Amino acid sequence: MLYIIPLNAKSWVPVSAHSDFPVQNLPFGIFSTTTKSPRVGVALGDKIIDLLALFELGYLSNLGFDQADFENQHLNSLMSKGKNANSNLRERLFNLLKEDSTELKNKTEHHSSIFVQQTDAAMHLPIKVGDYTDFYSSREHATNVGVMFRDPANALLPNWLHIPVGYHGRASSIVLSGQPIYRPKDNNCRLKMNHLFLVQANNWILNWNLPSQPIRVNPWVNPSPQKKQMILSTACVFSMTGLPEIFKNGNMFH
Repeated sequence: MLYIIPLNAKSWVPVSAHSDFPVQNLPFGIFSTTTKSPRVGVALGDKIIDLLALFELGYLSNLGFDQADFENQHLNSLMSKGKNANSNLRERLFNLLKEDSTELKNKTEHHSSIFVQQTDAAMHLPIKVGDYTDFYSSREHATNVGVMFRDPANALLPNWLHIPVGYHGRASSIVLSGQPIYRPKDNNCRLKMNHLFLVQANNWILNWNLPSQPIRVNPWVNPSPQKKQMILSTACVFSMTGLPEIFKNGNMFH
C-alpha cells in the first residue's frame, strides 16, 4: 500500500505556512552546490535535504536503494526501483522529519551535511528524457490548437470526443525554466518566397512521461493497479493555448 503523509502533519524543521514545499510534498529533484556534485535531493520549506548525505550517514538503510541511486545526476535510477520502493522512501523521510521525531533532529552534528539552503543550490533537469507523448488535456486547449492548425469551423475534430488524442513530442524541447529554446525553422508558403521563420510554440507540455520502463499496455483502458505502479508522480501544467476561450467564458478552470 502506498504511503500518504497526513494533511495535518508538521515538521520539526521550520517551514513557512506559505511555502510550496510543506512536509506533505517532499518532491524529488537534482541539485548541486559549489561543494556538492549533482545528486538527489528533496525540498522542504526553503531547504533541500541531501539524500546522498542521508544515505552515507546510515539513515536510509534497508530500503533497497544503493549509493548510486542518490549520487546521480538524474532520477531515472531512483524511479526504476518502482513506486512501492519510492513510497517507502517518502515514508522514511517523513518519519525522520515529522514534528515528534528526534532521530535526526537530535543529531545536530549531521545537519550541516544534510540540509542545504535552496538559495545556495543550482537545480538541474531531474530526469533523462528519452521520449514523451503530449495529450490534449481539455476541450478548450484542443479547440484553440485546431483553430491555429485548421480553421474555426473545423477546429475540433469529431474523434477528439471519443478517444485520447496525443502526439509525439521532442525530448530536446524539455529544458529547465529560464533556459533558451532553439525554435525549429521552416518555410512559410504564404509569403510566396523561400522565407525562413521561427515556429511559434505556445505550449510545451509534459503530461505522462515514464522514462524508467516501457509501457506494453494501454493505460487508458481499465487502469489496473499494475499500470498505476508505473507512474511515479504527476504534475498540473497550465497551457497558454487554452487561455482565450477560458477567459472568454469568465472561468479559470473547467
